Amino acid sequence: MHPDLAKLLDAGRINQAVAGRLDQLSPGKFCLHKAWGAGKVTDWDLPGRKVTIDFEQSSGQVMDLQFAIQRTEPLDPGDFRAKKVEQLEELRLLAKSDSVGLVIHLLESHGGTMSVHALERELTGAVVPANDFKKWWENAKRSLRDSKRVIVPSRRTEPLSLRAGDLSPAEALVSDFEQARDLKTMSKALEAITVDLALFKEDPAALQRLLAGINESAAKSVRIQLGPALELLSARDEMIRAVKGIELPAESLRLSDMLASEENRLADALTPLSSSRQRAIYEEFEPAFGSRWVDVLTGIFDK
Repeated sequence: MHPDLAKLLDAGRINQAVAGRLDQLSPGKFCLHKAWGAGKVTDWDLPGRKVTIDFEQSSGQVMDLQFAIQRTEPLDPGDFRAKKVEQLEELRLLAKSDSVGLVIHLLESHGGTMSVHALERELTGAVVPANDFKKWWENAKRSLRDSKRVIVPSRRTEPLSLRAGDLSPAEALVSDFEQARDLKTMSKALEAITVDLALFKEDPAALQRLLAGINESAAKSVRIQLGPALELLSARDEMIRAVKGIELPAESLRLSDMLASEENRLADALTPLSSSRQRAIYEEFEPAFGSRWVDVLTGIFDK
């Protein structure tokens, strides 16, 4: 605790709770203000109830002590935002040499997750030049996906998230699938997994977990989300065909079986899907319907 506060505490002029909060605003400590960003306390005047803080957006800001207590929150010196105040050049060098490390540090300072918009706001201008940010972020995303340390969403509206550090590369890919909130996102995750499917040769348990998750998700959703369920199974089959030596377990749901059992609902289910995904599903019509497959297919086209 700051010596000035210890004296007041010993004299009984303030209690322990007040002393603890004031100590968070003692000279040398870091804090965060919603409007002015991160800041470092440079001086205070306890009798005058004033504190001086160098904020990102307002250097040398003199604040009423009570107001500062109400409008700021403490920051750990190791927090990314605190480093922007005092170690900005180090962060700029890190952005150039290790974009993955920079983003991981930023996410760790935000509880492990944040939106792409918030990340851009935190980095643009101060750490990465505004004109360079778009190109920098495209390169950083590729490196992040390769590292498997961060879940990089396919949509800008979805958050970035840190993965647990003890996951194998294959387990990290399965984690992406399991964290998907809907079947369409699961299908996108499978398409991404196909690129790195060789990782599962060294981790067959992760592959079995993935296939079991696909099976369970499709089975649960077939009644109310037939189209996305078909899309998910089709993406799974593409993934399986992509690498030799990986076969679908015998107990798995088959796309052809689902098509045969849901014949009367197929037109409505398939219409919203992309043309490439429809084409992949139509290739299963002959196994599903045998000699009737042309009639079934042209009937769907008519609808």
